[in-house]
Amino acid sequence: MVGRNRRVVAEGAPRDVLTPGVLEATYGAPMDVLSHGGMPVVVEPDTYAFALVVFAIATVASALIVRRRLDHLDLVEVLTARE
Repeated sequence: MVGRNRRVVAEGAPRDVLTPGVLEATYGAPMDVLSHGGMPVVVEPDTYAFALVVFAIATVASALIVRRRLDHLDLVEVLTARE
């Protein structure tokens, strides 16, 4: 059951009541609802922006780490080393 101001907005199973329309009517903000393992997962639009920022930072950090290690690699030693 989903309620607002002592009024029932929707009732039923979570997958039936946790819909974008019901959530926007209840909380006054647009939300996406994804399904994970048969259960609804509510995602605010700001979450996508946050995920994009985290992904971009992780990508840049990884690239800088790889670049730093490559810059400090002695290729002559690596190519002449015997296994």
